[in-house]
Amino acid sequence: MIGRPTQYFRLPSNVELARILGVPLSSITDVLSLEDLKSAKSTRQALHYGYIQRRPGKYATKWLAKRLSVSKVTKNRYDKALKDLHKLATYSQKTIYWNNLNDISDKYDVLGQFLEDDTGKRYPAKRVIAVKLLKQKRKIKLLTRGFNYYWVGHKFDVDPQALLTVSQNKKLPEPDFTGYWRGSQNQPAAQVSGKPIEYINAATPGIMSPQSGKAGNEILRSDKSSPGSSGAGEQKPVVDEATLEIEASVVQAFINRMITVPEYRLSLQNARQLLRDYGLATVKQAMNRVSERQHVRNPAGLLITILRGEARLKELQHISRSG
Repeated sequence: MIGRPTQYFRLPSNVELARILGVPLSSITDVLSLEDLKSAKSTRQALHYGYIQRRPGKYATKWLAKRLSVSKVTKNRYDKALKDLHKLATYSQKTIYWNNLNDISDKYDVLGQFLEDDTGKRYPAKRVIAVKLLKQKRKIKLLTRGFNYYWVGHKFDVDPQALLTVSQNKKLPEPDFTGYWRGSQNQPAAQVSGKPIEYINAATPGIMSPQSGKAGNEILRSDKSSPGSSGAGEQKPVVDEATLEIEASVVQAFINRMITVPEYRLSLQNARQLLRDYGLATVKQAMNRVSERQHVRNPAGLLITILRGEARLKELQHISRSG
């Protein structure tokens, strides 16, 4: 024989492979036909189809693509090309009440999140929108997109419970603003999350700047300690953005009930900014002064004028004491 001698290779059987690798013999496998082995594409599609048929469930697109050594775009093309292979989006659902409004972020958009009311209408996942819907006594849910659910078979052969994960959260009492803006200090405070809200001055004594809204500004506190307690020096007040939204809604409703000209309505954004700039206690005092007036054409304008005047007066008093 001329040339290099012929070499023969023999693939080990499944039993031999299991013995060599030290693993038990398993019958879980995806059978490939000769037709599937004609090209790399058909082989990958067959492996993808066989795996989903064998193990339907929730999977990340990136993980499935990596398993086939293809891109996510190519894997999605396989999903469309394979007959009887289906996928649906899954969501985690959380019912929104007054006490868990902080679960909705207003600082940035979270990809795959949206609000849904009891009529099925969907809204952007914004806390301001949630507050508005709760004020209208609507039942709302926060839905977050999860991994897709994959299965092989009829497009309706899927358990709806597999597509939705419901988070259990307890509904706490809604805020009660009875006697909140008017009356003496002995009247009950507003109730949020089942606890009375106390208002404490978190800044050092000094001038209150309407631009910064820091010195002399009031922030919200919902713990049991009082401003006059022995641990006042160690207080760590927490600004509750959800409660700020509620307070702004009350300011807006209070002013807009007094108007006679629609153009003079106070927006929720302006009400929120007034609370940030001047503080709740100062805004409350100014609202009491506005309510004492009769036949006010522009209550919102009067409220802002009073707040600016009070801020200017405190500034002048501070200058006179410093001089």
